[in-house]
Amino acid sequence: MTILPGESVPMTIPRRFMIRGSATGDIEVFVVANLAGSEKDAGAVLKAVEVAVKYGFLGFSVGGRNGVFYLRPTDRGMRSAIRRLLKRHQKEVEPRMGILEGRKLKEIKIVSHGPSGRRLVGIMDEKRRRAVLLGFASYS
Repeated sequence: MTILPGESVPMTIPRRFMIRGSATGDIEVFVVANLAGSEKDAGAVLKAVEVAVKYGFLGFSVGGRNGVFYLRPTDRGMRSAIRRLLKRHQKEVEPRMGILEGRKLKEIKIVSHGPSGRRLVGIMDEKRRRAVLLGFASYS
């Protein structure tokens, strides 16, 4: 299932969708299998996908905005979670992103200002304009 910008998000979690990039053009986003382990997580994933499609990729966060952003240097908890999630999902991620070794991948997060502070995180290859969402992480 593919969701294009401007389309509504269905009640099931899409495996692939497109978002607009501020300077990069459209970005193809993949979602790893079994991302939502519970019904609560499924709702959070759908909300994050809806925010990503609505606001797109905005680069670096200046705070107070929803959308898809690069991780900040201070997002250490998220950065270590991304490394762990990438290891866990490597076999699924490699066909989507190509060979991971030696590639300059950027760590990203979807900010939807939920009160829990949990964010859906992943990696993005700017050159190929592809991203993979790996799972949830928090700031600490």
